[in-house]
Amino acid sequence: MSHSPRAWYPVPDYARSTPLPTPGYCPWPTPYCQYLRGWSMEEIFAYTAYLRICPQAERSGRWEGAGDGTRAPFSH
Repeated sequence: MSHSPRAWYPVPDYARSTPLPTPGYCPWPTPYCQYLRGWSMEEIFAYTAYLRICPQAERSGRWEGAGDGTRAPFSH
């Protein structure tokens, strides 16, 4: 993803908490919303990837692997 998603934001403890919707956006990932702004497909994909990958961490914290974490096998 070329930018940070605007429709939702992560909440600490990142490994165990659910991201929250940004005020003004739909409270669930959908491109169509009657009264609020819908999410882009890129934001929906990022949200589902976050929910799938981040809970696999045992705990939140600094990167402890080799390098700085930007070269992990999967985008995060």
